[in-house]
Amino acid sequence: MKDPCDDIRDWIYTTLAGHISYGGALVPVYSFPPENVSYPYILIGEQSAQGEDGAKDKWMFDVTTMLHIYTQHKEHDASYVPVNTISSSVMERVRRRNRGDSYATGEETVTLANFELVKVNIGPFTTERYLTETGVILGKQISINTLVEED
Repeated sequence: MKDPCDDIRDWIYTTLAGHISYGGALVPVYSFPPENVSYPYILIGEQSAQGEDGAKDKWMFDVTTMLHIYTQHKEHDASYVPVNTISSSVMERVRRRNRGDSYATGEETVTLANFELVKVNIGPFTTERYLTETGVILGKQISINTLVEED
């Protein structure tokens, strides 16, 4: 039995990096953002799994990965438009890159390093606001639920 988390994190990074933009600029994707990170950016965050489930001769895992999207606004010019626009692009990109079972997009089967991606669903998402000394940081957290089968 292998841990699918690294494979899923790599798939999400490959799916998003270089493909999400806002205001004419690419939005960087990190697992660990640099100390003086520029906004906006996407963070591939925490992962949790329900554990393994046997299916015929293979093991399956249901893994949830949290994506965090952050935008920064100076003083009182805050708007939810940037964070919501970026999150819409992220959700659309993830939907297009999965096998298509849950959204019937007819995309190809996705094979990860040690697993096959069976299904991807966008789970719950929330928006939060953080006040700083110079303005506001808006964050959106999106749950990406993946079902993978061990090769």
